[in-house]
Amino acid sequence: MCGRFAQSMTREDYLILLAEEAERNIPYDPEPIGRFNVAPGTKVLLLSERDEKLHLDPVLWGYAPGWWDKAPLINARVETAP
Repeated sequence: MCGRFAQSMTREDYLILLAEEAERNIPYDPEPIGRFNVAPGTKVLLLSERDEKLHLDPVLWGYAPGWWDKAPLINARVETAP
């Protein structure tokens, strides 16, 4: 169960809480995201601000540089982190 977390609200729930409809610059993504057991390698919602506007993007939970040929990382040991 290492690396799992909950993202219990759906995309629409987050949008309602974040901004008025006129202030949103967030394209619609029909994939439902809202669950209590998010595993590494699945899609999650990432909230960011670019150009003074909110963006809510579906991204894969994990990190892997372009040259990485293994499963994406979700954590690192402090002894091996640069």
